[in-house]
Amino acid sequence: MIDIRDLTLRYPGVTVLEVPELSVAAGSVTYLLGSNGTGKTTLLRCICGIIAPATG
Repeated sequence: MIDIRDLTLRYPGVTVLEVPELSVAAGSVTYLLGSNGTGKTTLLRCICGIIAPATG
């Protein structure tokens, strides 16, 4: 299971991603949809530990 609470990612001077709450059950299929530049890949990088969030 993936359980995210209050995830925030900041680059110097700007907040680029805010996720108040996200839960994904084990074995489920989940889609991330959105326009270019909305943070889909950035969220996945935070979940995988490639990028360290400021909070969450």
